[in-house]
Amino acid sequence: MSDTAYLLITFAIILGASFIQGATTFGFALVAMPLLLLLMPTADAVALSLALGSVLNLFMVRIERDHIAWREIGWLIPAATIGAVAGMLLLKNFDGPLFKAFIALTFLAMTVLMLTKHSWKAGAGHWLRQSTGLLSGLLNGATSMGGPPVVLYLTGRGLTKERLRGTLAMFFLLGNLAALAAFLAGGLFNAAIAGNTLFLATAVIPGSLAGRALTSKLDPGSFRRLVLVSMGILAVMEIALNLTAL
Repeated sequence: MSDTAYLLITFAIILGASFIQGATTFGFALVAMPLLLLLMPTADAVALSLALGSVLNLFMVRIERDHIAWREIGWLIPAATIGAVAGMLLLKNFDGPLFKAFIALTFLAMTVLMLTKHSWKAGAGHWLRQSTGLLSGLLNGATSMGGPPVVLYLTGRGLTKERLRGTLAMFFLLGNLAALAAFLAGGLFNAAIAGNTLFLATAVIPGSLAGRALTSKLDPGSFRRLVLVSMGILAVMEIALNLTAL
């Protein structure tokens, strides 16, 4: 594959993933990772997803800045930061086809959880907040797919749609930045990834804006289910491809 084709395909993936997150408040990494894993090593795919996710969520935070539940963020981020370091170490030491299959399996499990609409009640205790933050950070550092645990938790907290969007955007931004710091310290973020991030960042904002525009015309619940079913199919394909490579 030529460099031009590689960049165009990657651009299309990021544009589509940004569109999904703009429409559903989550899903950038869930969409991007299974496809990026077909094009590049696992560590590069995770680093690129984290960097571009940071750009996307910075943009979303600016839009939703008046709807952030800071108290929830304060409970979740410290544990998520610890989890991100642990996740980065897992990725650094266990990369390969089997680890890619594990990532896809994790992604599939998260997708099933999102589809079945499991959530925790608003009266959840401190231990659940910390566990949610830790699990999200661990998944973020190892796979860049740390969103589902926090989406499930905050959904159970009974936040309004606007407050959920703002809180998730800020959590994802801070969580991604914590994971990126761990990647820099671990030598997993290099100049090539930085260059690709600068180019592909041009797909993030238009994709997100188009997704937001779509939510005003389609039933969010139906669209959300369609996205998750599609992503589940991609995860199954990714698992099969990597298991055959063993």
